[in-house]
Amino acid sequence: MRKMFTRLAVVGVVAAVGVSTLPQVALAAGSSNTCSFRTCSTTGRNFPGGTISIDADAGGTLGGSDTGHWGLSDAGSPIRCQADFPVTGGLRSWTCTGVRAGTVTATVVGPAPLKIGVRW
Repeated sequence: MRKMFTRLAVVGVVAAVGVSTLPQVALAAGSSNTCSFRTCSTTGRNFPGGTISIDADAGGTLGGSDTGHWGLSDAGSPIRCQADFPVTGGLRSWTCTGVRAGTVTATVVGPAPLKIGVRW
């Protein structure tokens, strides 16, 4: 019986070491926000640089306007990327390349409710 417990303990230690040395899976990061105002922003920290995805949505109409607008800024540029979009059709996504590493801020303007997100 004692021999069996010793074998189980050795097997358990070997299995634990094997799992702990497996490569780590990269996880997506980012930030998002939902607002009931005409302007909504979110800030993503520790962006590694390169390509980032922007998600934006606007609902309703604002004084007859059926267009929303989003912009993304990074440490080196007040506006790195931007686009207008129709408020009908729900959440939309874009990509922006050449974004500098560090903190990024995305802002959407349009009829509320607004949603804005960045992911990488």
